[in-house]
Amino acid sequence: MHRLFRAASPPIDSSALAARKIPSNLPSDIMAFLFHYPSRSSDRSASANLAFYQNRAAAHPRRLKVNELQDELRGNWGELEGRHDFIQWLFPIREQGVNSMAQPLELHEIEAIKTDPTAMERLMESYVLLSISNLAHRPRSSCIAANKRLPHFSNSYRIMLAFYGMRLVSETTGELTREESTPAPDSASFVRRYANLERNMHNFLRITRILKCMDEFGLARHPPSFLLFILAEQSTHGHLTSPALVRSMDNYWRWCVRDDKDRQFVVQKVDEVRRGGTWTENEYVRWVRKRAEET
Repeated sequence: MHRLFRAASPPIDSSALAARKIPSNLPSDIMAFLFHYPSRSSDRSASANLAFYQNRAAAHPRRLKVNELQDELRGNWGELEGRHDFIQWLFPIREQGVNSMAQPLELHEIEAIKTDPTAMERLMESYVLLSISNLAHRPRSSCIAANKRLPHFSNSYRIMLAFYGMRLVSETTGELTREESTPAPDSASFVRRYANLERNMHNFLRITRILKCMDEFGLARHPPSFLLFILAEQSTHGHLTSPALVRSMDNYWRWCVRDDKDRQFVVQKVDEVRRGGTWTENEYVRWVRKRAEET
């Protein structure tokens, strides 16, 4: 799982931590992420993620290109839950994951994908796929048809959101809401999707990866929005409050925001709610919309 941060190479100066209000005992992977992986060198010959997101090469071991992989996963809740070799391709980060056949993300790949509108749309779709994946067992053909109009990095985000019982309201603001198109007790209802998320804790590591990935690609509005949406669900409705999920949120997720102002706000609000305060849906919506206006 995650390792505790003890010493970075090169070491991170305590004054840099204090200036950004970053605790010195954060997990090592999050510390490296916040400081842009200071000990990691780049390899310009490594371009597997770029080729994958440009639909020129296949993911391994599945041997599917990005469009094919997203089509296979979209609406296929069993695959989204049970397979562990796709998340590293849909959400690449600058760390090696459990799929040894997936390449860690390189800086030149980030810049190339960010300047490719089609690739960025694919990324967003995967995010929504994981959120939608926790929807009902609709015929896959109808799911695919309904999402043909969705763009590709955009596609990855949407895929995962659905899997987690959430829906992206606006790409501009990052605003989320519950996926309420199917009522309980249907397996596609957000109630069942939330229960699946709380029960299957390997998804907590996936969320850490997704938050890091979104920030790497300049989609900085999405990580704080995701976190503050979950906080509103916890505070207002008592959803997503299993001890394991709360621990992951407090110890890992809320720190996966590089923007200091956003991270400090998220940390503050989480602390307030844990002490008995409130964070409502209306406060969440006002915050994400105001932040979008300011940036």
